[in-house]
Amino acid sequence: MKGLSMRMSVIILSIIILSAVAAPYIAPYSPEAQDIAHALEGPSTAHPLGTDELGRDVLSRLIYGARITLSVAFFSSLLAVFAGTLVGLAAGLGGRAVDNAVMRIVDFFYSIPDLLLIVLITVMAGRSVGSIIFAIGVTSWASVSRMVRNEVISLKTADFFAAARAEGQSLVRTVFFHIVPNLAGVILVVLSLRVPAAVIAESSLSFLGLGLNPPAASWGVLCQSGFRGMAFYPHLIFPPAVAIFMTVYLFNILADLFSEQVKPWSTSRS
Repeated sequence: MKGLSMRMSVIILSIIILSAVAAPYIAPYSPEAQDIAHALEGPSTAHPLGTDELGRDVLSRLIYGARITLSVAFFSSLLAVFAGTLVGLAAGLGGRAVDNAVMRIVDFFYSIPDLLLIVLITVMAGRSVGSIIFAIGVTSWASVSRMVRNEVISLKTADFFAAARAEGQSLVRTVFFHIVPNLAGVILVVLSLRVPAAVIAESSLSFLGLGLNPPAASWGVLCQSGFRGMAFYPHLIFPPAVAIFMTVYLFNILADLFSEQVKPWSTSRS
């Protein structure tokens, strides 16, 4: 049953991701093409998910919106995982004094509401895709660093670490050839958790009007536009809302399945 869940999750997520990558080739219309004469029409043969208030094809905007939302989610997650891994390694390997100093910095970032910091960064840097990626990434590394730090401290007690040090291997070599490979499973789990969190962050930010500006077609922007007419034109909000829900749900399933494999994977790599 778990194998089936994994396969189905991978298949559906692959379809979503490939649709985003191939948006210019599979979207039936340009996401910004307007046709006022056919504005706010329901689903039809010409427009399977209907049109919005400017006559733009909802399906096309949904497909192009996947490119923006998933790009923000993936790249901000990679930034958070990279920064968090470096900080976690420093805390786990640096001794008690370094560990205490680094973790106090992590605690400081934990004390700042993520949304507040994201808004401050986007206000100063501009409401662009790049600034939102940076904002979400720099507000997400703290939780990653905690998980990596805890795993590094655990790995330091393993026999392979003591053997490598006893052989005279440098700390840098030990980290790159022994610690980092054994962190791969944890990093994979963290990444699979960060991506759906970043999808929610970007969508929430855009829904509140603090993220990307229209006519950008991120899923959050589409939800914001659809919310205003939800009572009379539900076809505007349901597609992006379902896309967000499915993406977050499927990534969380993968994260749960990956987490069950972390310890066996780490042990085998030792």
